[in-house]
Amino acid sequence: MARARFDNLEPERREAILAAAGDEFAAHGYSRASLNRIIEAAGISKGSLYYYFDDKADLFASVVMETVERVVEAVHALPLDNLTRTNFWESVRESGLRSIDLMARDEWYVRLAMAFPRLRREPEAGEGVKPAL
Repeated sequence: MARARFDNLEPERREAILAAAGDEFAAHGYSRASLNRIIEAAGISKGSLYYYFDDKADLFASVVMETVERVVEAVHALPLDNLTRTNFWESVRESGLRSIDLMARDEWYVRLAMAFPRLRREPEAGEGVKPAL
């Protein structure tokens, strides 16, 4: 996973790097993703990238873990505390609609949805994430 110094970056800088990487992986898959394109899109130097990440697999794992964390946060934010027999299905419906709304508004969900089919066919993408799990 990313080095601790990456976590200490200001949030806007972290977001820019992860967004650039996420867009690149979504557009080109893991194998064809270019660190040079990520560096250019994020507006950082190659030295900075390697200061924060060991390699492409490490960066990819960080993007995946950030996405998973956002999904988990969104699911935990759903109002399921007051479920009863009479309101169960209405609560499930409302939670589903709210989840869809969150996913439609958050680029991370869109990025994950775009990348997933392609990444499933790339064994090396899975290898890149294994150390993070």
